[in-house]
Amino acid sequence: MRIAIAGATGTLGQQVVPRLLERGHEIRAMVRREADAEYLRRVGVEPVRADILEAATLPALVEGADVVLHLATAIPDLDASQDWSLNDRIRREGTDHLLAAAKAVGVHRY
Repeated sequence: MRIAIAGATGTLGQQVVPRLLERGHEIRAMVRREADAEYLRRVGVEPVRADILEAATLPALVEGADVVLHLATAIPDLDASQDWSLNDRIRREGTDHLLAAAKAVGVHRY
């Protein structure tokens, strides 16, 4: 199965990606930093430059996928101000953007 993932290098993605690879799935993952892209290439994942809060970047991530996984988060550090606003935006706006991109290219599993 071809799987597109938002959040592949985050808290959830670090647990999910290895298990999907072990089962033989092909993975394309959203990245924003080159270090993350290099890591993903090393483990056998195709990195795609995209940002969940920039809708125009997402069709390249989801094109050709059988399923899209939204694992993206922005959990603040425990010792920080506990500002959850970015995580809230990822959950609201990011989810809308990712769903719209999946629908636009014909992905039916989310």
